[in-house]
Amino acid sequence: MIGGGELMPSMLDLSFDEKSGIYLAPLQLKANNGMFVVDDFGRQSMTPAQLLNRWIVPLDRRIDYLSLNTGVKFDVPFNVKVVFSTNLPPAALGDEAFFRRLQAKVYIGSITDDDFDEILRRVARAQGVEMTADDATYLRHLTRTRGDGDLRPYVPSMVCDIVRMICRYENRPPVMSRATLDRVAEIYFTNLTGDPDKPMSAVALSNGASAAVPGPTTARRETTPTDHPSDRALTRTPARPPAQPPQRGSRQSMPTELAGRSRSSHQVPVHEPERAPMPSWQDLERTGTAF
Repeated sequence: MIGGGELMPSMLDLSFDEKSGIYLAPLQLKANNGMFVVDDFGRQSMTPAQLLNRWIVPLDRRIDYLSLNTGVKFDVPFNVKVVFSTNLPPAALGDEAFFRRLQAKVYIGSITDDDFDEILRRVARAQGVEMTADDATYLRHLTRTRGDGDLRPYVPSMVCDIVRMICRYENRPPVMSRATLDRVAEIYFTNLTGDPDKPMSAVALSNGASAAVPGPTTARRETTPTDHPSDRALTRTPARPPAQPPQRGSRQSMPTELAGRSRSSHQVPVHEPERAPMPSWQDLERTGTAF
């Protein structure tokens, strides 16, 4: 069994099919008495810690625990060889407690020049690509200068595939040449060493910067409230509402500005207009005023 980047936590537990009424076995149970390869370990939707915590007990005791929808839990044998394949550093994947349960760690590094040439000859012969010894030497030079600096065993297969695609597009026989290898290196290799001849996006990645191209939003200049007339309009003091005339017979209220200042340390005296006294009924009778 092989699981890659599509591996999810639900694939490692029982899955109940309501239509058939049966449970689907997890991947590690299907691989019992065999081998289970977890390819691209660390690039799944679940974190490496979730996968390691799920299998830390089965890898140690060779027993896995599964649960039904009814809550019943039972144990099953875990007689499977698990292989984790990754190109990420081990420190980013797990701790010493997990790696103790992996009995063998195999490092697959770069290959020698002779091995690289032999792999290239075999792949080219299998795919029908014509090549010479000078082509192998020039491809090694491109791999070291335009690639990551090491000879990888997968490069000959990838290069032959791209050569065949270029020749098929140009309607000519698949023949490897320096011009074709230059085109292959231009579209295949990603230079992360900061070579000035390479695009700035690759150089930015080597420095830890983001490869996103700044758009109108990121290139916008930070402005202050006084940069634009519209911004200045927002900072103006709001206009005062029109003063309402006091109602007849009611006491005139204190203006808002004076009321706010009266609470400060500087008290502003407020003088209210004097009101005439209310005439008595005797005065009204003498004046002949009807009421």
